[in-house]
Amino acid sequence: MDNTDALENLLAHLGDFGKYQLMQFILHSIAAITASIHMISLQTVAAVPDHRCKIPDLDASVNSNFVVAALEAYVPKVETDKFDSCNMYNLTANDNSTIPCDSWVYDLTYYKSSRGMEWNFVP
Repeated sequence: MDNTDALENLLAHLGDFGKYQLMQFILHSIAAITASIHMISLQTVAAVPDHRCKIPDLDASVNSNFVVAALEAYVPKVETDKFDSCNMYNLTANDNSTIPCDSWVYDLTYYKSSRGMEWNFVP
């Protein structure tokens, strides 16, 4: 008796594809489809693009562009070419202390709108 005969005997013993197997297949398919739609929607609905603190004086004059040449006076750098996305200098204290941001400007290159941007879900 080779492996093919053993498999055939096992399947004959278990029975054919019936109502129970069909119901299990349909329920698993529904779960897989809804889970995949949910995971794909997170890529666009909850996307949080690059962001920086919104500086009222500066951003009002440049129509909220993401990159501003004069940003170094308002936002500290965390790396040589990257600005801090959650803190800005406290300009009223004049001692280089930082304060947390209360609103943000987003890079609109890839996403024009998302729930992460509307609700300010910033990491």
